[in-house]
Amino acid sequence: MENKQSLKEQTPHGTVSFPFASYRWNGENRLDVTLHWHNEAEIIFLHEGAFEMNVNMQTYRVEAPAMLFLMPEEIHSLRLVRGLRESAFVFDLKMLSFENFDAVQYKIIHPLIENQIQFPRLVQANSPVWNQLAAAYLHALYASEKEGIGACLQVKAGLYQMIACLYEQNCFQQESRPKKNDTYQIETIKKVLTFLRGSYSQKITVEDAAKIAGMNPQYFCRYFRKMTGCTLTAYLNTIRVEHAKQLLLETDSKVIDIAACCGYENIGYFIKRFQDMAGMPPSAFRKQAKRSK
Repeated sequence: MENKQSLKEQTPHGTVSFPFASYRWNGENRLDVTLHWHNEAEIIFLHEGAFEMNVNMQTYRVEAPAMLFLMPEEIHSLRLVRGLRESAFVFDLKMLSFENFDAVQYKIIHPLIENQIQFPRLVQANSPVWNQLAAAYLHALYASEKEGIGACLQVKAGLYQMIACLYEQNCFQQESRPKKNDTYQIETIKKVLTFLRGSYSQKITVEDAAKIAGMNPQYFCRYFRKMTGCTLTAYLNTIRVEHAKQLLLETDSKVIDIAACCGYENIGYFIKRFQDMAGMPPSAFRKQAKRSK
């Protein structure tokens, strides 16, 4: 796994003592969650709008309300536009493990942790399990926004309730092994994205990325677009702008220095790309963030 560390999402999900994190997206701005993976499972609740998500080379176009489930290490991306609302849980499956190896641990939790069974990919509002599943999710979501051990216990209770609902309705799936060619393509794109995320602060050419993939540049451009849904330049701009946002919020560095740190040699080009994605120039983004604190 060592060669994938740069592709892995670096945001810590929860804490060592409670490896669970919840997130909300209120739809005020556009957000492109670029292709990435993490060791944790993820549950995404689509509250409002139409969504497009890519998981392991497969595209899902889903109307809310619906729930998407991701197993650990599945490579995925998500595009959110204005007006859409979603929330998500990202958590270590091991947090569900029981100290006592009882029937639940044997039949469900252990196979889930070992990837012998998997969550369903998609549950929509017309499913018989939806009402109970959504209620359990929302219970865990509200509890996750509180402090204390009691709130943590309510989060776990909500997750267990969700698992119970899925089990009772025979929603769990047996491990599905991808085709050999699909596995090769997924592992190849992981290598490329690892390289891009680890080297975004430097100049990167199509030839550089194609070499990582072991392809000629022309074929690589088609392959990269097929796998990620965007060009190499667009992908690099997305991750560079996201890092720039972080530096604008967390440091007092000058905009020109932040541009250089994020791989931009031309300050004008950086400002244009930033404004295209954030809806405002870097300086305005920083001022707005300070005012909202």
